[in-house]
Amino acid sequence: MQPAFLMHKHGGRITALTSIAHDTEDGVASWHFYGSVDWSDGSKSKEIIIPPWALCCDHKNPDAVAEVNTALQKLNDYLAEVGTWHEKTKWVRGHAVSWTPKQKTGSRSL
Repeated sequence: MQPAFLMHKHGGRITALTSIAHDTEDGVASWHFYGSVDWSDGSKSKEIIIPPWALCCDHKNPDAVAEVNTALQKLNDYLAEVGTWHEKTKWVRGHAVSWTPKQKTGSRSL
Protein backbone atom coordinates (compact mmCIF):
# COMPACT_ATOMS: atom_id res chain seq x y z
CA MET A 1 0.00 0.00 0.00
CA GLN A 2 1.45 3.33 -1.07
CA PRO A 3 -0.29 5.90 1.14
CA ALA A 4 -0.56 9.53 0.06
CA PHE A 5 -1.82 11.01 3.32
CA LEU A 6 -0.73 8.81 6.24
CA MET A 7 1.45 10.39 8.89
CA HIS A 8 3.33 8.83 11.79
CA LYS A 9 2.41 10.00 15.27
CA HIS A 10 6.08 10.68 16.07
CA GLY A 11 6.51 13.08 13.14
CA GLY A 12 6.94 11.87 9.61
CA ARG A 13 5.12 10.77 6.49
CA ILE A 14 4.39 7.07 6.03
CA THR A 15 5.44 6.33 2.47
CA ALA A 16 4.61 2.61 2.40
CA LEU A 17 2.73 -0.03 4.34
CA THR A 18 4.14 -3.30 3.06
CA SER A 19 2.68 -5.91 5.38
CA ILE A 20 0.60 -6.69 8.44
CA ALA A 21 2.01 -9.01 11.09
CA HIS A 22 1.44 -10.37 14.55
CA ASP A 23 3.59 -12.08 17.12
CA THR A 24 3.12 -13.55 20.56
CA GLU A 25 5.32 -13.19 23.60
CA ASP A 26 4.57 -15.02 26.84
CA GLY A 27 1.01 -15.74 25.67
CA VAL A 28 0.19 -12.11 24.79
CA ALA A 29 -0.26 -11.25 21.10
CA SER A 30 0.42 -7.91 19.43
CA TRP A 31 -0.15 -6.75 15.85
CA HIS A 32 1.38 -4.10 13.65
CA PHE A 33 2.22 -2.93 10.16
CA TYR A 34 5.64 -2.96 8.51
CA GLY A 35 6.43 -0.01 6.33
CA SER A 36 8.59 2.99 5.48
CA VAL A 37 8.63 6.48 6.99
CA ASP A 38 10.21 9.73 5.85
CA TRP A 39 10.85 11.42 9.19
CA SER A 40 10.46 15.13 9.85
CA ASP A 41 14.22 15.47 10.50
CA GLY A 42 15.00 14.28 6.95
CA SER A 43 15.98 10.71 7.83
CA LYS A 44 14.22 7.68 6.36
CA SER A 45 13.32 4.30 7.78
CA LYS A 46 12.43 1.25 5.69
CA GLU A 47 10.61 -1.91 6.78
CA ILE A 48 10.09 -0.77 10.35
CA ILE A 49 7.30 -1.75 12.70
CA ILE A 50 4.47 0.79 12.62
CA PRO A 51 1.90 0.15 15.35
CA PRO A 52 -1.73 0.93 14.47
CA TRP A 53 -1.83 3.65 17.13
CA ALA A 54 0.92 5.53 15.26
CA LEU A 55 -1.23 6.11 12.14
CA CYS A 56 -2.31 9.76 11.87
CA CYS A 57 -3.88 11.97 9.25
CA ASP A 58 -5.57 15.30 8.67
CA HIS A 59 -9.10 14.47 9.77
CA LYS A 60 -10.48 17.42 7.80
CA ASN A 61 -9.36 15.71 4.58
CA PRO A 62 -11.87 13.00 3.55
CA ASP A 63 -9.28 11.26 1.35
CA ALA A 64 -6.87 11.04 4.29
CA VAL A 65 -9.57 9.64 6.57
CA ALA A 66 -10.50 7.09 3.90
CA GLU A 67 -6.85 6.03 3.64
CA VAL A 68 -6.54 5.44 7.40
CA ASN A 69 -9.83 3.55 7.37
CA THR A 70 -8.61 1.36 4.50
CA ALA A 71 -5.39 0.47 6.34
CA LEU A 72 -7.24 -0.33 9.55
CA GLN A 73 -9.86 -2.39 7.68
CA LYS A 74 -7.08 -4.47 6.13
CA LEU A 75 -5.64 -4.98 9.62
CA ASN A 76 -9.04 -5.97 10.99
CA ASP A 77 -9.63 -8.42 8.12
CA TYR A 78 -6.22 -10.02 8.78
CA LEU A 79 -6.86 -10.33 12.52
CA ALA A 80 -10.32 -11.83 11.97
CA GLU A 81 -8.87 -14.43 9.60
CA VAL A 82 -5.83 -15.51 11.64
CA GLY A 83 -7.22 -15.30 15.16
CA THR A 84 -10.21 -15.00 17.44
CA TRP A 85 -11.59 -11.91 19.18
CA HIS A 86 -12.86 -12.58 22.71
CA GLU A 87 -16.24 -11.32 23.85
CA LYS A 88 -14.74 -10.80 27.27
CA THR A 89 -11.20 -9.59 27.84
CA LYS A 90 -8.94 -12.21 29.42
CA TRP A 91 -6.00 -11.34 31.65
CA VAL A 92 -2.64 -13.04 31.12
CA ARG A 93 0.05 -12.13 33.66
CA GLY A 94 -1.37 -8.62 34.08
CA HIS A 95 -1.92 -8.00 30.34
CA ALA A 96 -5.39 -7.53 28.87
CA VAL A 97 -5.93 -10.02 26.04
CA SER A 98 -8.82 -9.45 23.65
CA TRP A 99 -7.53 -11.44 20.66
CA THR A 100 -5.78 -14.81 20.36
CA PRO A 101 -3.99 -15.87 17.16
CA LYS A 102 -4.22 -19.38 15.70
CA GLN A 103 -0.41 -19.35 15.21
CA LYS A 104 2.16 -17.58 17.42
CA THR A 105 3.44 -15.46 14.53
CA GLY A 106 2.26 -14.57 11.06
CA SER A 107 2.19 -11.90 8.39
CA ARG A 108 0.57 -10.89 5.12
CA SER A 109 1.81 -8.58 2.37
CA LEU A 110 -0.29 -5.58 1.51
